[in-house]
Amino acid sequence: MEKKLFIVLLVFVMATMVFAQEETNYWPTCQSPQNIAPMQNAGGSKVYDRSSVVWNGKDYAVVWVDYIDYRLNFRRFFADGTPVSSATILSTLYSYGSPKIVWNGSGYGVAWNGWSGSYYQIYFLRLDVNGSPIGSPVKVSFYGISETADCSAPDLAYSGNGYCVTWCDDRNENGDIFATLLDNNGVVTYSDTPISTAADYQELPRIAWSSGVGRYQIVWSDYRSGSKVEIYGSQISPSNAVTSNVQLVSGISDSYTPVVADMGNGLGMAWRDSRDGNWEIYFARLSANGNKISSDINI
Repeated sequence: MEKKLFIVLLVFVMATMVFAQEETNYWPTCQSPQNIAPMQNAGGSKVYDRSSVVWNGKDYAVVWVDYIDYRLNFRRFFADGTPVSSATILSTLYSYGSPKIVWNGSGYGVAWNGWSGSYYQIYFLRLDVNGSPIGSPVKVSFYGISETADCSAPDLAYSGNGYCVTWCDDRNENGDIFATLLDNNGVVTYSDTPISTAADYQELPRIAWSSGVGRYQIVWSDYRSGSKVEIYGSQISPSNAVTSNVQLVSGISDSYTPVVADMGNGLGMAWRDSRDGNWEIYFARLSANGNKISSDINI
């Protein structure tokens, strides 16, 4: 009996040692950073920035505006970070600022700033699974009406059955937040819907589809108080119904650049905040309806 027990213990110890050895020798493989815009190697003062990336379940897609020729670029990468192909230019429009790309299940949607010939406007374009344009860019700001102002800071979300593009512009002399809805084929259904036209300026909107209620959640930086920048939010339905503006972050300090993401049964929001005397990042949970349901967490 004692001999059998000894053998069992010996086997256990040996197995433990082998397992420990395997754990010790395990090293995760990390790829080197990829230079996705190699034209920059030519030198000069021009730079690339403000990119957007999306994962489609198989590989990555990245869009950006370069400052060499001011064009919107696209490039795909395999899951291990290896480029699928060279970068391609999606539009000949003179472009700037921050583009946004989303995956729609069979291709992509992209929103960005482009020069219309009179003002910087917001454009939308669908792409196939390989990143080839489907049709021509659609101007979604000042849609069907005369342009009177530059537009900036576009963001884009996909609902599973359509898109919503949001941005800010000063057509009312102060910065306000607007949105345009498109169907699955990229056809505009409702355009230039005011999300916030409060006093002073509102800017830098960010959007996510709130799957818990079937509406788009938009958050932004807001100066309606006249003394500090705060975070506000609102929702818009696919049928163009807009909810009231809700104050999400307030205090004695400024709060800037919110971002929002769907969690299935609610939303998460992060932003930049100076309440402690330094610029720090905070996080809070929102209900699916867009109301804050947690305290502000300094992360």
